[in-house]
Amino acid sequence: MKNGEIKVDIKEEDLIWQDKKRWILFGLPWTFTQYKLTPSRLIITKGWLSKRIDEIRLYRIRDLSYHQTLGERMSGLGCIHIVSNDATLPAFTIEKIKNSQKVKEILSQAIENSRRENGVRASELVGGGPVPPIDGFHD
Repeated sequence: MKNGEIKVDIKEEDLIWQDKKRWILFGLPWTFTQYKLTPSRLIITKGWLSKRIDEIRLYRIRDLSYHQTLGERMSGLGCIHIVSNDATLPAFTIEKIKNSQKVKEILSQAIENSRRENGVRASELVGGGPVPPIDGFHD
């Protein structure tokens, strides 16, 4: 084995969805941001000369919201805002993608599946313990 060589067989996950961030003008994918969704991860790759790859495990995603400006509607694009429990990526947006409402539903289902497979309950995402009393009132 040579220096820098890795001898591990890593299984590639199947892609559920992938797209690139697009320009509002004509909805063309002339950007260097790519999104990939697998059954367990959302991967965001940005850059051309220098690259940044962010990855988030789906079971860590807490909330999804959808946004579409008038220009995006005219171009058939939309944005999905994501809030997570991930330390390095607590909130981010999947920007200007085609079929964005359908992608949001696919992502939502993949998140639920990932939570089930990893045994994550919704209470664990919020903090896990009992809710503290408000203004001194107790149950």
